[in-house]
Amino acid sequence: MRCCVFATFHQGVKIQAKIEWLLNFASAVLMGLFMFFISAEVFSRRFANYPLPGHFDSVELGMGLIVFAGIAYVQASYGHVRMEIIIRKIKGRKRLIVELLCLLLSLFIIIIVAYSGWQVAMCSFHSGDKTIDSEFPYGPSKVLMPIGLIFVALRLFIQILALTHVIARPRAKPLIPLEEGIPLE
Repeated sequence: MRCCVFATFHQGVKIQAKIEWLLNFASAVLMGLFMFFISAEVFSRRFANYPLPGHFDSVELGMGLIVFAGIAYVQASYGHVRMEIIIRKIKGRKRLIVELLCLLLSLFIIIIVAYSGWQVAMCSFHSGDKTIDSEFPYGPSKVLMPIGLIFVALRLFIQILALTHVIARPRAKPLIPLEEGIPLE
């Protein structure tokens, strides 16, 4: 039974990792397209005296995908910036517990921000909020924040389960790779 639970957990982690990679890839592709689009707009404005219509609005709306789609991937690969001045001085099992408390606090904050972002997005949909110049709807762009944060919350939950497993069974192999420098005992 326990083996089946761990196999299901690992399948879920693999699916989550694929989704995170795809979202990060979409973010990177959109960033490249925006660089091309903005360069084309600059050349068009400079040499043809014709600015491309809607370029400010489209970049503004696309920033939600660029920013929030890649956050879960960064969390999964431990590429985020951390302040470890105090945590680094704590050793052994106490450090694992402090790391777990930090992850729990992060999950709590992410859930609150995602919920608030969802409320703002729904308000934007219902009010018909649009950009000033091209009148593109804001709603789809505003939904990207809570969706991206849901994936961050799922990743934090996976990391909480893995760290709890390490705390409960110090000699067992971790369920997922832990951040470098976290002691296993």
